[in-house]
Amino acid sequence: MLNESLGSNYYPDDGAALDLIKQANDAAVAAGTTVVVSSGDAGVTSTIGTPATDPNVIAAGASTTYRIDAQDGYGRRASRRRRLARQHISSFSSGGFTQSGSTVTLVAPGELNWALCSTDVAMYSDCTNYAGQPSPVQATGGTSESAPLTAGAAALVIQAYTQTHHGIDPTPAVVKQILTATADDIGAPADQQGSGLVDAYRAVVAAEAYGQPSLAPVGAPGTLLESTSQFNASGAPGSVAQLSETITNEGSRPQTVSLSTRAVGPYSMIRSAIVNLSNFGPHVSDWQGIRDNVQSVSFVVGPG
Repeated sequence: MLNESLGSNYYPDDGAALDLIKQANDAAVAAGTTVVVSSGDAGVTSTIGTPATDPNVIAAGASTTYRIDAQDGYGRRASRRRRLARQHISSFSSGGFTQSGSTVTLVAPGELNWALCSTDVAMYSDCTNYAGQPSPVQATGGTSESAPLTAGAAALVIQAYTQTHHGIDPTPAVVKQILTATADDIGAPADQQGSGLVDAYRAVVAAEAYGQPSLAPVGAPGTLLESTSQFNASGAPGSVAQLSETITNEGSRPQTVSLSTRAVGPYSMIRSAIVNLSNFGPHVSDWQGIRDNVQSVSFVVGPG
């Protein structure tokens, strides 16, 4: 397993021919090592950095969790509306399409969670809490968090596969196939979430039953493995493109497969409002006990 929380935004992105890191990653994959790379922290529009643009690696984008917001006080307003448990794409997560037409592979939590730190602030000056005191944890985030979490899920897949396949390791392509096929759709555009949010449990179940559906635990979620996680097609209006897909049922019971599509239209204005903040109006207190004035703006999102 190899995790890379790094990247650059070269343009043009000339592939592995001129990129030594991509060459090293391709060699690692060819040797049987699964490589996970952070997609970058440059926003959602065509900003995926290299080496995440390498089609042989797993490119991990970032989803939100709002975990810290719920714990430090900033998330209380949203918590009352039951929004903190929702998974969305982080605004900083690099997405869109690469020069070759690919997009992120999947996403994992990356927007503000806790990371281990040290109370030795003489050596690690950033390891302090909001009050400036030494802390064994610190707030952190980025696709550099998403990548190691994805790599951890990949390691679990490798372990589960090896234990149920007579000590044989899965190829990096199989690990990637399992992770993408079991990821959870969180309703975001495909060029932001890829195949969806990584689901370690479903991925492990699929790894155990890969090529041997009879080993799938009773009651385990059904798993359909796709031969391709992304299709690209372009053409003149009215033209037809034929794309083929192979679906393999790795579960212990039959499943029904149906085809559906989802179109993402242009952004539209829902409502415009002027908000007047006042010390005599509604407020909440943040983690420092400081008063934050607030006003509510209601809006309705129609069907679609």
